[in-house]
Amino acid sequence: MQPLAANSAPRSGPLRIVPFDGTVTVRFSDAIIASSARAKLLYEDGHDPVFYIPFEDIYFDLLEKTNTTSHSPLKGTASYWRVHAVGSSAEDFMWAYETPDTPALAIARHGAFDPGRARIEADPRGGQAAYAARHRIDSHWQRRQLSVRTLQGCAGCLRISLSRHRSAVPAIDCRQDRRA
Repeated sequence: MQPLAANSAPRSGPLRIVPFDGTVTVRFSDAIIASSARAKLLYEDGHDPVFYIPFEDIYFDLLEKTNTTSHSPLKGTASYWRVHAVGSSAEDFMWAYETPDTPALAIARHGAFDPGRARIEADPRGGQAAYAARHRIDSHWQRRQLSVRTLQGCAGCLRISLSRHRSAVPAIDCRQDRRA
């Protein structure tokens, strides 16, 4: 969901791409569409942060490229894919800048997923405290949720409800919430 956290490091310019220290898994319905320990986070002024996953970690047999494109002045032209899995499908599920402009070269051959259609889970390395110390939510989303789990499992889960306001990542003990 791409929506996640701005790093505590100062921003330098309108576009910043950083490696995500952990694993990102993308699901549609009950199917895993992508899973990667090499994801990147793209920060762009005026937009929510977005996870980009290397093509090598995306299951393209569940995706079909469409004729849809869009253009970004900083990133170039994006191509879109629809997903077909578990008897369902969704248009414009994934996009990618296959030959991005220079400021976005680090996301060449990486795909991003629509958080309104995909369930995106980010499992940071280093646990809840280390993650909370390095990140904060910086989102304009209203009704989206991102589950962030530590490597220790459920007892260290964070449930982050994204809102229109910036807020610190809450440190919630999820032992009482078995859905996490």
